[in-house]
Amino acid sequence: MISHRYRCIYVKQPKCAGTSVLHWFIAHGGGRHSFRPYWYRGTLPERIPRVARLIDLYPGYFTFTFLRNPYRRFLSLYRHASRHAAIRAARIPGHPAGNGTLREFAELCAELLADTGDLWGAHAGAFFRDQAERRYGPLGIRLRHLEFVFNHVRPQTHFLPDCNPERLFGLKRRSPGPLHFIGAVETIDTDFRRIQEALGLPRLPLPRQNASGGTPPGYDDATRRLVEELYAADFAFTGCGSMDAPAAPPCAGGAPGQPVSPERPGAAALLPRAACTLASLEIALEHRLFCNPRLRRRLAPLARWWRGLA
Repeated sequence: MISHRYRCIYVKQPKCAGTSVLHWFIAHGGGRHSFRPYWYRGTLPERIPRVARLIDLYPGYFTFTFLRNPYRRFLSLYRHASRHAAIRAARIPGHPAGNGTLREFAELCAELLADTGDLWGAHAGAFFRDQAERRYGPLGIRLRHLEFVFNHVRPQTHFLPDCNPERLFGLKRRSPGPLHFIGAVETIDTDFRRIQEALGLPRLPLPRQNASGGTPPGYDDATRRLVEELYAADFAFTGCGSMDAPAAPPCAGGAPGQPVSPERPGAAALLPRAACTLASLEIALEHRLFCNPRLRRRLAPLARWWRGLA
């Protein structure tokens, strides 16, 4: 998400309250999608490199994100992936209705990350489409049925400029600095108020969207060890050592400080900035149409045609 009104960029983390923050900024903070949303063609790893370009194009903007306890983030991923599979199975013949037990899902994610964890951009999209019939996990689920998992399973550190000073989302960085503020999902209300104070945002609470409900499945020892291996970098960065420990990333404890002064763009950046602005306006218009079910049904053929050209 990028807000030119408040000169800030939010680096959205999968399964870390990102929808709530994004929708708050769209409603109250002049926010716009920083890359093409999920209803466009393509997987998240091939769409998200645009965020790295925006950070380079607007080096003076305030940048922030929120991280989550890796144990609980993985449980959230499992619940949402299971719910997504059940919905798809009801609509698509042959689609699996679930992803097995928590341990089987962890084994599936381990295999998937081993094959795709270093792929970004066009390489990620090509792998997902070319290897659509490849099977993963003890249940042998085809990759084409795992798009939700493919989009969300990566470690949080993969999305952090702090942990990727040279290349972010597969792109070489021109502005290699860390984020200005990293909050924690477990203390998101308090941390978001700090951001509101630093940026002069409206003092309105975050909405609760896509919240995980129900009693989470328990970890057995083998599953816990596997998750700890999968997300070792996340555990080290967040400082989490137990299921109930909140994420405590380096920037979460204090105030985010004052927003940085925007830099005047050089001539070479004017055209790319203009292109990003036009793309954001297009996405914002389609977002309004997408949120209206009647218009969405009527305009779906035109949208598919337009996205096929984009």
